[in-house]
Amino acid sequence: MEVYGIGSSAPIAMDAYYRFLRIGLKISLLLDPHMQVVSAAQLQKGDVALAISHTGRSHETLSAAQKAKAAGATVISLSSFMQSPLALLADISLVTATAENAFRVEAMASRIAHLSVIDSLYVALAIRRFDEASGWLEQSSSLIEEKYQS
Repeated sequence: MEVYGIGSSAPIAMDAYYRFLRIGLKISLLLDPHMQVVSAAQLQKGDVALAISHTGRSHETLSAAQKAKAAGATVISLSSFMQSPLALLADISLVTATAENAFRVEAMASRIAHLSVIDSLYVALAIRRFDEASGWLEQSSSLIEEKYQS
C-alpha cells in the first residue's frame, strides 16, 4: 500500500502510514508529488494506493492516483466531495461530510473527519487481521518503549 497526500492532507497521510505500519501492513508514505507519480506508476495489480485530498481536486494527488490506476493498482480515495475528480477516479471512494466556514481555510473540520475515517479503517483492519496485528502492535510498542529506557 502507498499513501499520497499533500498540503493539509499530508498530516492525515502521515497518520495513516503510522497506524497501518504499527499493525504490520507493508506501506509507504510519499509526500513529494514527483515521487508519488514515479512510485505510483510502478504499482501492480494487487497493490493499493490510498489518495487523500480534502477537495479531491489536488492536481498532484489526482495525478498519482491516475498513475496508480493505470498501473493496475486499486485506488482508494479519501475526500470530502462525492463528485470530485479523485472520488470519481477511485475504485473505492470514502467521502466525509463536513461544514467548513469562512475562517477554516485549511479544511479543519474535514481533517478531523478524515482522521476519524483513518482510525476506523485502522481498527477494522486490526480486527480483521487480529493475530498478526496484535503481534505487530506488541512488537512496535516494545521497540518504542526501548527508546524511553535508554
